Amino acid sequence: QMLAKPGAYLALADLQLLQASALKQCADGGAFIRDQAACRFDPGVLQCKAGASPGQCLTAPQVAAARALYNGRPGPGGRSTFPGYTPGGEALPGGYQAWNTGVTQAGIVDASGHAISSQFLKYFVYGDPSFDFLKADLGPKYDRDRQKTAAVLDAVNPDLSAFRKHGGKLIQYHGWNDPAIPPGGSPRYAAEMRAAMGDTSGFYRLYMVPGMLHCRGGAGPGEVDWLDVLDRWVTRAEAPRSLVARAETGEATQTLCPHPGVARADGKGGWTCAAPKRKG
Repeated sequence: QMLAKPGAYLALADLQLLQASALKQCADGGAFIRDQAACRFDPGVLQCKAGASPGQCLTAPQVAAARALYNGRPGPGGRSTFPGYTPGGEALPGGYQAWNTGVTQAGIVDASGHAISSQFLKYFVYGDPSFDFLKADLGPKYDRDRQKTAAVLDAVNPDLSAFRKHGGKLIQYHGWNDPAIPPGGSPRYAAEMRAAMGDTSGFYRLYMVPGMLHCRGGAGPGEVDWLDVLDRWVTRAEAPRSLVARAETGEATQTLCPHPGVARADGKGGWTCAAPKRKG
């Protein structure tokens, strides 16, 4: 989308506009969005109007490109077949420039998402060094072609009954501002597990970390000793509930809630886990 039309590329200044606008709408004055599921951010609010100052708005092609990033992979009838990226961390170091846009339009090939996708399709799927993934048909043909590698690479089976029966415990965490692996895929998988297995709380927890990028970093504190939490669950039967995540540097912390819970101020200087708000 960023290369489809002239003027569609999203440079750092454009990413900063998107991030600032999303935070203004959805972060309640904070540095990151705590309740990502309740945020309904449309980059169309930034589209240039007559007389707008350069650099203070987005062109129509840029708005379309941003929407494509947020909306995910399109499917039949325009329905998204896989979640897109979430707003609020677009311009952070290690964010969109590292994974999606590159630092310049010419340098988009160096962004990790572009490089990984291009090389994977060239050599794993099609065996063709000249294959241009930007021209790929992402419809039914792609879904057929990818089965060549899906059997050994994909981990999408939601039925973990054998693992549960064996006594296994599983903790999954995902940054809500992950610019590499779209965050919405994890809640989707958790829902598929519940549909396949019923109540999964006896062996599984999902923690969606507000403000965290790919595995770590970002505006939201995200450092947790996950191995210790898992060990306590296995060896002491201490099932994890709310956790405290710390920043990589400094004293900042935030409360993490098992999904779908969201941390909210309790009015007494602390935080409590509550149900997410509905989008609106």
